[in-house]
Amino acid sequence: MTFLKIIVPMLISGLKVTFTIAIAGIFFGLIVGSFCGYLLQTEHKLAKTIAETYIWVIRATPIMVQALYVYFVIPKLLGVDWGATIIGII
Repeated sequence: MTFLKIIVPMLISGLKVTFTIAIAGIFFGLIVGSFCGYLLQTEHKLAKTIAETYIWVIRATPIMVQALYVYFVIPKLLGVDWGATIIGII
């Protein structure tokens, strides 16, 4: 029983973080996806090319490579220290 008293609060805490990341990820994914979809429908060549390139890069690279890139490379380039939750949302 002591094991459950220790483990259950940690599981609930992890569940809260998981739901936070999932909801935020879905929200921002909807925004970015809608924006890219809008740009694909425009007649503006530069905007359409940017959207096509972004979609091609996202589709062409494995999700693990994207996650590692966002976790290690982008913070070094920008000089920021993001938490794991923000990286998970991105």
